[in-house]
Order: sequence, then structure tokens, then C-alpha cells
Amino acid sequence: MSPRFIILVLAVFVTFAPARQSSAEAKDAAALFIDGLAQRAIELMKREDLAPAQREEEVRALLNDGFEMRMIARAVLGRNWRRATAEQQSEFLVLYSDYVVKTYAKRLGAFTGQSLNVNRSVPINDKETIVQTSLQGTSGPDTRIDWRVRKIKDQPRIIDVVVEGVSMFTTQRSTYTSVIAREGVDGLIKSMREVAGRSPD
Repeated sequence: MSPRFIILVLAVFVTFAPARQSSAEAKDAAALFIDGLAQRAIELMKREDLAPAQREEEVRALLNDGFEMRMIARAVLGRNWRRATAEQQSEFLVLYSDYVVKTYAKRLGAFTGQSLNVNRSVPINDKETIVQTSLQGTSGPDTRIDWRVRKIKDQPRIIDVVVEGVSMFTTQRSTYTSVIAREGVDGLIKSMREVAGRSPD
């Protein structure tokens, strides 16, 4: 993934709890969720007092609070998720979360003052909404980012991020599918362990 792509997605790695809303306001809950995430993420990215380990922990907390990681992990593996054993699924989820945390934590210093503007929300059904936003940088054209938000246990959760028409998780699925085709699920997990510096249990 390019540094710019990572910065775009990082804009929502924050903890945010939307206020209680009336039924008339409920249709905008997803947009308020994304707006709140973005604004608080910007404040996090400005912090220069965090050691690398602390930064990783902050990003991990944000990842767990903002994204539905198990659902995303399943989407990233595609049909291979069903072919994997319960043990493989569990380890992949841990390793994939580690990969995202470490990758984004390293890129925090690349923040250069972007701002995310919420343009509109488009309901898909009673549970899912696409929130359309634009990232405004210090130079160059705006970048369109669509957030797929699903209501899970009465809380909004991000299940996909689409940047200029390209899904972050679909792109990763193509990469992982290629590895599994050559080396199987165990081969993918072994490779991810090596990148994460982990040993098998």
C-alpha cells in the first residue's frame, strides 16, 4: 500500500461514541460517526509525544473501536475463510490486525494537515450506509473516500473503505488469494508470522 493510501485510511482510526439521537436524526448517525472519527484522528496524528510502542497501542485501540475486524478479515480471505480451520481463522485475525496496526503506526508521522469533509450519506438498507467524503490536502485535487458503515449491536462500525473507487480490503484479498493459491492458508499465515516477528504457538 502506498503511504498516501495509508494516510487516507488512518483518518478514522479513533474512538468515537455518537450521542443519543432522535428518530429524525438517526438517518445521519453514520455520517456523524465518520465525521467524529476523522476529527479526533487528526488530533491523534498531531501528537509527537508518543513512543513507537505507545503509538502502536493507540492505533490498536482505534482499530478495534472503529472497525469490525472479524468481518473485514473474512472479507479479505474471501472463500478461503470457509476453507480455513478455526485455528487458522483465529491466528489470521490476530496477524492481520497486527499488520494493520504496525503499518499505520509507522505512517503517523507522514500526516501533513489533511482534512476530511463529509459530503453525504446514502442508506443501503436498514443496517448499512455509505458515507461519501472528500479528503482535502494542502495541494492537489481532493480525494473521494467512501466508508461502508454497518450498524452492529446498535453501534456503527466500518466494514470497508473505498478510495477513488478502489476497495482497501478487496485489493488485499487479491494479494492474499495469490499467496494461498501457491502455498495454502498455512503458507500465508507463515509469511505473516515472519513479517510480524511472531513464532507459532
